[in-house]
Amino acid sequence: MEWIVGIGLVALAVAADLWVKRRRFYRRNMAGLETFSSFGASVTTRGLERLVLGASRIAGLLGALMLFLAAVRALG
Repeated sequence: MEWIVGIGLVALAVAADLWVKRRRFYRRNMAGLETFSSFGASVTTRGLERLVLGASRIAGLLGALMLFLAAVRALG
């Protein structure tokens, strides 16, 4: 069970990271700058993306820790 949860958390972290980076990529204009429809949209979007990235990093670390602990238990 620990293996499944650990792999799931790592996969969730990778998927969230890719989702945020893809959104940032498609918001860029020809000059390479991110464009938003308004200041409020900019603040809201960046805040949401920071929360998602923070949560994904925590999930990735917890998943890696669970995989490590499951491997230690399996080996000894």
